[in-house]
Amino acid sequence: MMIIAGMLFGLALTALLWPLLPERPRLSLAALPGAPGPEITPSAALSWKERASQWAMAHLPASMIHGLSDADLDVLGTTRSRHTWAKIYGAALMLVVGLSLSVGAQVFYSMPLWLSLVLVGLLVAVVWLGPDAEARKQATKARREFARAVAVYVELMAAERSRNAQPTVALENAAAIGDSWAFQRIRQELVRARFSKVQPWVALEELSVQLQVPDLAEAARVMRLSGDNGASVYEPLRALGRNLRVRMLNEEAAREHEASGRMKNIIMLIALMFTVIVLTPMMLTLISA
Repeated sequence: MMIIAGMLFGLALTALLWPLLPERPRLSLAALPGAPGPEITPSAALSWKERASQWAMAHLPASMIHGLSDADLDVLGTTRSRHTWAKIYGAALMLVVGLSLSVGAQVFYSMPLWLSLVLVGLLVAVVWLGPDAEARKQATKARREFARAVAVYVELMAAERSRNAQPTVALENAAAIGDSWAFQRIRQELVRARFSKVQPWVALEELSVQLQVPDLAEAARVMRLSGDNGASVYEPLRALGRNLRVRMLNEEAAREHEASGRMKNIIMLIALMFTVIVLTPMMLTLISA
């Protein structure tokens, strides 16, 4: 049993260090067309991590794989395959570590086998669901950051329109000023719309639905009025930017109020525990007397 526990610990350590090792370059993928060599099939071009993710997505229940929406994955800039691999790696590592610890507990503490297996199963389930919860939290944070970037983008569009720039030019010039990931995403969408012969405000509306950021759709609708009907949208853009800033300030104040409330509850709990610790010896003395 000790040998099995040591082997499991070694396997867990190997699995932990394996992603940190440099990958071997696959020179066959860089071969020129027509060069001699074996033909590369689509399945052979996938890495073993991607193949494991594809197998899991094909055979495991959808409720276990699709715990995170496509919009959350898109706003985080990742794919379903990468996210699934993170879940597989964490669950497999926890399974190996849990089994090795259960073997040690059976050898040294005579823990029942069924209890150790139940504990390992619960830990594996928690680790499997952990990346989903963390990704949702990061996606919410990314949407708030994107909304702040949209507020700045609206002000920049208003400045461009005040200089009598065309709607399409105003959208592109305003997006070219920022360097954050949100501005880069907007620029990519505008470039795609230009080459796809799609109106830029239509592309931004689609991006807002794709990322679930409604503020960008509001800005796109205002620019649609200018592009389709030739309306003057300087004042509507300034009003929209002002409303976005006020709303974000109110949301930030609400979050700070909620955080301060949680801190008060923690302080009250600590004070209650300290009071119980101080009064317990006195109560025991009175009872014994």
